[in-house]
Amino acid sequence: MGIQNINVLIDGHYYSELLNNPTGDEMKLASGYSIYPIFQNTVFHPKIWFLTGKEEGLLIIGSGNLTYSGNSNNDEIWGAFHFSTKHSDNAGIFSAAWSYINHLCSSSEGLFNEKTNRWFIDNSKWLNSLPAITPFNFLSIANNEQIAFLYNDTNSSIWQQIINLIGNEIIIEITTISPFYDIEGKALIALKQAFPNAEINVVIEKSATFPQNLQDLSNFHFFDWQSIRIRKNTNSDSEEFYYPSKLHAKIIHFKTKNSTEFCLFGSANVTLAGLGINIKNANTEVSLLYKSTKTSNLEKLGIVLGSPVPFNHFQSHPFSQPKFSLISSNSFKIKLFSAEIVFDELHIFSSGGYSNPVCINFFDYQCNICYNEVISCLQPNEILKPSFPLNEIHHIQFFDNSSNSPISNKVLISDVISLNKTNPNSKSERLESLLNEIQQGDNSKIVELLKFAIDDDTENESLTQLQLKSSKKTNHTDTKKTPLELYDLNSYNQLDNSLLSKHVLLNSTSFKILDALKLIIPSKRINQQVSEIQSDLEELDMATISGDELNEPQKNQLPSLSEIKSNKRKIISYFEFIDKLFTNVYLEKQYSNDYKINHTDISRYSIALELARIYGATSFMIPENGIIKYHKILSFNEEKPYTMHSMKGSIFKLLGAFLLSCRLGFNEYTFTHTQNQFCQLKYDALLSTITSILFLNWSDSEKPYFKTALLNSLHYLGDNNPNTCTDFLNQLTNDISAKIASMNSPRLSISDNFIFFNALIIPAFIETLNRINSKLFDKTARRGSIIYISLFGYCYAKNVTDNNKFVLTRPGFLWDNLNNDYTRYNSDTHCPTIELKSFIALDI
Repeated sequence: MGIQNINVLIDGHYYSELLNNPTGDEMKLASGYSIYPIFQNTVFHPKIWFLTGKEEGLLIIGSGNLTYSGNSNNDEIWGAFHFSTKHSDNAGIFSAAWSYINHLCSSSEGLFNEKTNRWFIDNSKWLNSLPAITPFNFLSIANNEQIAFLYNDTNSSIWQQIINLIGNEIIIEITTISPFYDIEGKALIALKQAFPNAEINVVIEKSATFPQNLQDLSNFHFFDWQSIRIRKNTNSDSEEFYYPSKLHAKIIHFKTKNSTEFCLFGSANVTLAGLGINIKNANTEVSLLYKSTKTSNLEKLGIVLGSPVPFNHFQSHPFSQPKFSLISSNSFKIKLFSAEIVFDELHIFSSGGYSNPVCINFFDYQCNICYNEVISCLQPNEILKPSFPLNEIHHIQFFDNSSNSPISNKVLISDVISLNKTNPNSKSERLESLLNEIQQGDNSKIVELLKFAIDDDTENESLTQLQLKSSKKTNHTDTKKTPLELYDLNSYNQLDNSLLSKHVLLNSTSFKILDALKLIIPSKRINQQVSEIQSDLEELDMATISGDELNEPQKNQLPSLSEIKSNKRKIISYFEFIDKLFTNVYLEKQYSNDYKINHTDISRYSIALELARIYGATSFMIPENGIIKYHKILSFNEEKPYTMHSMKGSIFKLLGAFLLSCRLGFNEYTFTHTQNQFCQLKYDALLSTITSILFLNWSDSEKPYFKTALLNSLHYLGDNNPNTCTDFLNQLTNDISAKIASMNSPRLSISDNFIFFNALIIPAFIETLNRINSKLFDKTARRGSIIYISLFGYCYAKNVTDNNKFVLTRPGFLWDNLNNDYTRYNSDTHCPTIELKSFIALDI
């Protein structure tokens, strides 16, 4: 079913024991899941699989551990339940299980808390509609049957719940099947005392522990599991049986006088700790009590007891209690829950106070201590910024800094970026699939990405989370909740601005798409000929491959004419979306005047430039009625009025509207990695913008657009500090030169345009910065000058009157049909004039 979000809850002491002898290969086979230790006073022992989808769920509760034996070799017992939004018969048992699991995860921190709460609720919304249930009562399930979800906690136990549910029944026969019994038989004695009228059948696994010191054997009948017969076909009286394997199932079967039966099964052994008869020492267990009035439960399981054996059939052997030594040898003052790499930070979550300085030891994949760091006052949520590479770390552990003795368990390092990719959000899943297909060379999927870029709501989602009501930080002491309280979704931590920045960096759909498009090398021409000719072309292509895969033109699946037209519509539609988006920004039609250009905005804009790069250089040769015709997604039509169907028209509209929007400023991110990526994104947008402008042919009448577009690109996306801009511009020109050299088929004019850019545009830009810094402004200008004003950046003076009223033009202004030019700087008037008292005039 494509399940991605996998979370494993494991007994904390056992997890610690496993990591006492790590191999360094842990989780290398499959790293896309989270493992989280649960520390209890005794053993954390439930066995539950809780799987959810968009409209369905599967719940499996039983006796098998998450091990090879537990899912293959052993004799185990499971109860499986299906839920569907169309048939909600099992809604009650799902509600009980979800409440229990949610309770276990309620005190978790970091991404694990997100993965076990919001990810579930967002992607399986039916969880919020499950009915509220009263704990430890019988619940209706499919086929008009009943079952109770029972567990041990600090206030109640499975044993107490059994007594409450069936203590008044007249039980005439009890059958216990368990690999582990108390050596004194105390749980069996409790059964005998609670149900004195019952004959008790005790099934024993010889290799495990049995009640070897049980004194009073009256009413007990003993059976050897290896002598039990298990019917292959439980729906018939067939005499075909199979031999038992190692017993690990845990069953207590009750038969009443009126033929009603109850079957308890799950994780709890027939012991004091398993059933919680002594509640102070009870294990953490989950079992189900199944009520049946139709058939014999043991027969339904195919179990035929046969003849009992004498008690002395079982040989006594040394008795040990490994769980107590496991707990005692792995009990530390500090409990480490998780350690998560979040970019260049390490987030460590723990509980338990420690007043002395703590040394954190970092272990590499060879399990040697490679780094350490001392913390004077350890916090439950510790955030470190180590100077060493975090990808070298395998696990960590806390030590007392003075004695160098361990004071915590070990935990494996998890990577938030990798785990974040396992979010089962259907939109993300489809996006990742498309990106993978494009990475494999299927460029026909490019246009399918555009809808995801248009719908990208990453930054709004972050703000929504920021506004959640919770104001208290979750910790491991004061947030314990009963299962019934867990339906309140206000328990999420409030996100700070730093976490918002990280969320943008992790989840930006547009940025993922942009990254994929940057790797695509466009082909100059794609031939669609008859199959024989195409076969020859493919052989020719194979014969001319240079071996340099990065620089080879990518092979495209040849589209049909209808596909070309469809792709063109989608690309033009995306361009129009970008134009409308940023036109509304700078005209303040849709946004407040304090709007700032953000990460998503620049990513979307840069996607448009990449589309122009990819499709502006590609033509398709398609035979139509025996004649070869050429088809382009974007033409090089240079005629006015410019449209989105041409390279020049789309570039004018896209960069013009975007750069005018940049007048409002840029969003500020508090997280260093997001800041760095945002700066790089701006720089890459500048590089792509200038390269796109240089790529085009410019007539004399269009040179004003050419000049102002280049200058405004530098002004809004570049470095405006006159003291540092020279180094910046040197780096920029080097990168432009490298980008031009890497083009598959650069136009001849690009070289001349680049020379013009270096010779005239850069000096003019530097001159402007110096004059602004020195406050040397002009009062007059002539027609044809390039005018810089802070309001609109660089504009071309199309007309100037004696009293300094200007008609300005630049890409980004609205098109004026009367003047056949970009002269409308607002939507109210045609060819407006603007009076300028001071400005900078440039003669280029």
